[in-house]
Amino acid sequence: MGINIDNLGCPFCMSEQLEKISEHIKCSECGKTYNIIDDIPNMRDMNAEFVWGDYQEKIDALLVAAKKIGWHDAFLKFLSNLELKDAISVWNRSYGPRRSALNLMLPLSQNSVVLDYGSGLGNISRGLAQLCKSVISIDQLLSHIKWLNYSAKDENISNINSIVGGGNEHIPLKSSSVDIVILNGVFEWVASNSKGNPKKVQISFMKEVFRVLKPNGLVYVGIENRINYKYFLGQKEGHIKMKYGALLPRWLTNMYLKLTRGVNYREYTYTLAGYKKIFRGAGFSGVNPFSSWPHYGNISYILPLGSSNSSGSSFSSKLLFTKSPFKYFSKSFSLIGLKDGDNKSIIDATIAKIIKGGHVSSQVAITDKTFQMTSTGKAIVHLRDESGQYILKIASNRYAKNSIDNSKIAHSYFRESNFTYFPFTSYGETSGLSFALEKYYHIEQTIDDNTTINVVEKYVENG
Repeated sequence: MGINIDNLGCPFCMSEQLEKISEHIKCSECGKTYNIIDDIPNMRDMNAEFVWGDYQEKIDALLVAAKKIGWHDAFLKFLSNLELKDAISVWNRSYGPRRSALNLMLPLSQNSVVLDYGSGLGNISRGLAQLCKSVISIDQLLSHIKWLNYSAKDENISNINSIVGGGNEHIPLKSSSVDIVILNGVFEWVASNSKGNPKKVQISFMKEVFRVLKPNGLVYVGIENRINYKYFLGQKEGHIKMKYGALLPRWLTNMYLKLTRGVNYREYTYTLAGYKKIFRGAGFSGVNPFSSWPHYGNISYILPLGSSNSSGSSFSSKLLFTKSPFKYFSKSFSLIGLKDGDNKSIIDATIAKIIKGGHVSSQVAITDKTFQMTSTGKAIVHLRDESGQYILKIASNRYAKNSIDNSKIAHSYFRESNFTYFPFTSYGETSGLSFALEKYYHIEQTIDDNTTINVVEKYVENG
């Protein structure tokens, strides 16, 4: 991966005049220097004040072992020494395929430069790197960045530029330097270790995100809903571990936390309307909101919640949920903030491609959820037009791509063998991700004049 300072900017004075001198990066304007540790620029002047979970010492041991015996063996040994709950959490954060669902909601291409801010253990960064020109991964913890570098090397990924950063007034990047910014489980934490009103700190941070985006760029935000319906049933708010903490007036929650724990309440989340106001306050032209179930960190399916501008995503849905008041009480949101222009995602591009190819009509509509994720990372999209119903399968990562590509090979074999009832399937690629379109009919069998039973939703050959 190496060190690339082309996109870096000084997080203190915002100068874009940086130079690498031996094991340091120096700002030519303010004179600030930043250390380089194991080929990783450290653009912070302080240590991070938190770690995830209670296994930081085990993470440090893992990194030492990875250097000696390789990432694969060291990682498996690391998992075996964790409690089952922690092992599952670490696996999902490191390799869980459902985190790649967000790839399909973005306008990714081989020319895209993406910033994964708060990259954690690197699952999202590694997935994006396989689809983009380059990924800039920023995290406050050096151990997280080392984890990402080892795991990326294990997969022969070389286009990730890893940086220790965050927590300063400015993002350590030049203005207008990236196409997409990912904030997955990050936005609510940006005021935790800062001074001043938390909401103002969060808006200032989003203005920084706006600054580093190119003119037609966008930001993806995965985050909880302040009025999650589970909170009304007594579930603790996840950031402060307090019942009804998100629902109460913030001054009251803050007073309770100060009296009982000696801490201030700074991890603000918002309603859907509140998030839209934050985006507008930072300069974004619009927001495309989605409800991510069961949680943005482990997406099983996505529901569209409408668009706040007229040029947003072409996602459409007839699902009653998205038109009902209940949508405002979703557990979590996937929000796409548009700097200028629109968001034509991989799903949009794929549907446009099958329309252009004549496989479906221009009147085709999504009939259920925007998409549902399988455990292997395939998105399932249900479509309907005047001639029938379809299932569109789109790979969200290279493993799911291999699965669809193998299905194409098998399909060719069965076609040559004149196998009956094999589905009519159209294959293709969008931004390097394979897709398969299958048409199906509902088959029923009549027993007698008065009785008809459902046999199977059987795929049929469409001559």
